[in-house]
Amino acid sequence: MKGTRKKDCKVSMMKKNFVKIFAFVMVVCLCFVTLAPSAEAKQAAKKASTGTKSDEVENTEATTKKKTSKKAKKTKRVSKLGTAVSREFSAEDLAQFENEVITGDFDEDELRLLSCIIFCEAGMECYAGKLGVGIVVMNRIKSKRYPNNMHDVIYQKYQFSPTRNGSLNKAFKDYDEGRFTHKNHKDSIKAAKEALSGRTSVIYNGNEIDLTGYIGFAQRMKGYRVQIQHHQFI
Repeated sequence: MKGTRKKDCKVSMMKKNFVKIFAFVMVVCLCFVTLAPSAEAKQAAKKASTGTKSDEVENTEATTKKKTSKKAKKTKRVSKLGTAVSREFSAEDLAQFENEVITGDFDEDELRLLSCIIFCEAGMECYAGKLGVGIVVMNRIKSKRYPNNMHDVIYQKYQFSPTRNGSLNKAFKDYDEGRFTHKNHKDSIKAAKEALSGRTSVIYNGNEIDLTGYIGFAQRMKGYRVQIQHHQFI
């Protein structure tokens, strides 16, 4: 009996020890699973982290491109004048140019018409602005898209507003009665003579700007290529 009891006690102790060991192993495993993420979890976390960084990089690049694009547009707008510039003029050259007396054998009707439309459209503009209007009129006469004479170009429907609002007729009256004597009047006549003589460029802000082929102007013009004072030319 005693031998059997001793044997039972040993078995019971072994069972208790086995339970304790098993419980300890389970606790360790549970801690390992809880504290240490799986390889898949690590990989997913790494991928998510990389994705976030990539998104940040993409967003940064997109923002940079957008800013660069805006800057490029501004640069493009400014450089449009640069593409039209053929050479630079000093202040002395500019003064000599503006004081130059234009002579030639001009058709009186064309000179009258062009001088008056220039004054009506650009009377308060600088001399380059006045000459630019004259060049546009002459460019239209040369273009196949417009009539081939000055009268029809200027009186073409919906083109030059002074022909409709009465200001051109008033300018004609002042011109015919000898009241075209103000500096803006004289500059308009000179600009008309230069345009009739075949000049296709103006001097503005010390630069010579080639207006060959330009056929339009306005204070606000979509897609304009050059701005001279308050007028945009295309």
